[in-house]
Amino acid sequence: MNILSRIRFSFVLCAATIAPLFASTSDDNTAYCQDSAASKLSSSLRRWLPRHNDRTASAPQNDLRTCAFIEKTDGADSVLLRNDCTILADFGDIVIADVPLSRVGNIASDSRIKRIEAEQGNVLTLDSMALHTDAVPIYEGTGLPQAYTGKDVVVGLMDVGFDTSHPTFYDSDMNPRVKRMWDQIGSTGGGNEMYVGAEYTEEDFWLYGRSSYDSSEQYHGTHTLGIAAGNGGGTKFRGMAPESDICLVSNAVTSDEMYIEDKNLYKYTHATDALGFKYIFDYADEVGKPCVVNLSLGNQDGPHDGTSTFDTMTDAMQGPGRLIVGAAGNHRTDAFHIDHTFATADAAPLRTFVKYKVAPSNSVSGGTIEIWGEKGVNFTVDIAAYSTFNKKDARSTTVYPAEGVTDVDFGKYATGTWKVASEVSPLNGKPHVVLTSALTSIRNNYAIALTVTPKTAGRVNIWSDNTYLALESRDIEGFSAPDAASSTLCEIGGTGKRILTVGSYTTRNEYTTNGGQQATLQETVGDLSSFSSYGPTVDGRMKPNITAPGCFIISAVSNNDASGNLMYAEYNENFGRYNQYGYMQGTSMASPFVAGIVATWLQAYPQLTPEQLHEIVQNTARKDNFTATAPDSNWGYGKINALDGLRQCIEKQETGCVSVAMPFDGTVRIADGNILLGFARDTQATLGITSMTGSTLFSKQLGKHSAGETLSVAVPQLPKGVYLLSVKTPTATKTFKFVWQ
Repeated sequence: MNILSRIRFSFVLCAATIAPLFASTSDDNTAYCQDSAASKLSSSLRRWLPRHNDRTASAPQNDLRTCAFIEKTDGADSVLLRNDCTILADFGDIVIADVPLSRVGNIASDSRIKRIEAEQGNVLTLDSMALHTDAVPIYEGTGLPQAYTGKDVVVGLMDVGFDTSHPTFYDSDMNPRVKRMWDQIGSTGGGNEMYVGAEYTEEDFWLYGRSSYDSSEQYHGTHTLGIAAGNGGGTKFRGMAPESDICLVSNAVTSDEMYIEDKNLYKYTHATDALGFKYIFDYADEVGKPCVVNLSLGNQDGPHDGTSTFDTMTDAMQGPGRLIVGAAGNHRTDAFHIDHTFATADAAPLRTFVKYKVAPSNSVSGGTIEIWGEKGVNFTVDIAAYSTFNKKDARSTTVYPAEGVTDVDFGKYATGTWKVASEVSPLNGKPHVVLTSALTSIRNNYAIALTVTPKTAGRVNIWSDNTYLALESRDIEGFSAPDAASSTLCEIGGTGKRILTVGSYTTRNEYTTNGGQQATLQETVGDLSSFSSYGPTVDGRMKPNITAPGCFIISAVSNNDASGNLMYAEYNENFGRYNQYGYMQGTSMASPFVAGIVATWLQAYPQLTPEQLHEIVQNTARKDNFTATAPDSNWGYGKINALDGLRQCIEKQETGCVSVAMPFDGTVRIADGNILLGFARDTQATLGITSMTGSTLFSKQLGKHSAGETLSVAVPQLPKGVYLLSVKTPTATKTFKFVWQ
């Protein structure tokens, strides 16, 4: 995430009531319940649907579709198919589906559907490479069995603004290392059978050189990819995994709206993001290689406790050789979260003011506020136009508890409305209130105030989107502002239970541009970066897990950048083109730094699991005079240690290379490029070779062989790496790992 904001399309739609959405009758297999159906919908759907309902009533051809997470029970697939849904990915109880908005009410009314979620809104999380993390010996192989450069590992990125023509993403023979890319708004060239956008293969990059969208405003992806996997393009600015294969997903952002047809606007959701992870992991499965994906995106929408559908699904996607690294966020000093506990049901109300970071207008989204209570906690929520001159509410409305979507106006004190939707979340059983501003102006000496009044003792968290809205006290008695105990983690990338979340520390606080200009940041070398978000999660887990360099990081930038926002470190003219390298900063830089390191660890130990990754980070993290002596939610376990972590992976690999004793009583060994099989009895056998992630690379039916017979089978052409060799007979199997050099 950078200080440059990147927001998904944020819509403020008119909504009077949700009830009409659920007015249709259901079939015999449907348990119809208006209230329960409404409670199954995420906040965005509740805001979108009333307007969409009005739109399609007069013009049915204008029925739009969205990409949604759907949590279901047995037998629900028929409900989805009957309502013209297309299942895009299936993870058991949760699917990702393309859904007609006009059918959402019917679907939600079925008792077999537990939740329909389609949320929007992500912010980019941004920025010297590896001397500070002891990575140089990794490249050189000093004291190691070999050099580790991410070879035969897939590095995936979910980001925006990729200049795939940059030479740092090619090998020494100028063959593209970007093997596959899903450009979610692409249309020129490439395959067009994707859910949205287009797919580009290795051959396409020879033709098109870059994705269809890499404007002068978007260069973030080029920089983060260069950190994770760039080879330097003939410069010293080499990334952490310079020989890795690359698979990309280019997301849609606000400025892309002009390229997207109206009918597709609602298809760009967090469910589409999850499809991006699946796309990258599917490619890794196809080629039989381990994979790490970097996510330098985030927002503040959600419970921040790891129970969101996005967190649940991305946790499920991970496993041996399938890892995700995410950015903690750049919001350390931002005022957008209040964590408050009511000691008793009679405790004083929690009051806070909404601060407009962008003045409300007809052309700017108003932003959102979310209130989450703990399970079983009861409270009311009031929203008011408050006179800062008279120090009292001029007009106040109770908006929770309430049914459906509430539309609140403030009379003469403000123009426009606020929209309020509420639920008891089926994800975690917590009360959840979403307030969306649609004001276009506020009278002078008035402000929007929120009041949460307890009905039981318990905890309440308030989050603003932090792009358009923040929280403040205005130094008025009785009102609260965020304090040091209020977590500033991003929801996406920052709160998943299996995602490795990365904060930033400072390794450079001054720079000199290629033009000779010098500048200094008010940062302390070695200390936590002033922007790096901190935890913990709402459920008390330590986040971030680790920190890495993220301040004034030099990496490749788009050759098409004309924004004037970047600080250029170097230009060169290698490989027949003019190439640019620039400085950026943020946890978006620290996260791919760690992802690239993890790629070298996967090269040494391809079956590394998320749990093992967290364990290795914990065991090897560096501590110094800046870090805490014990793990905490500022530093995590400390500073990433690339070399010691790699050594632990090598140890795990060597430990795992012993034969697994199975009942097959013949002999199996590899010598001179051949697999030598000795049979102890008359039997039929099948020979198989799989990757450490389970992909079948070679299978051969050996037929029947006699006791005492020896069979030689040539090892198929394989890249260097670790593999599983199995010999199966009708009654037994023998399996062992081998390293192919």
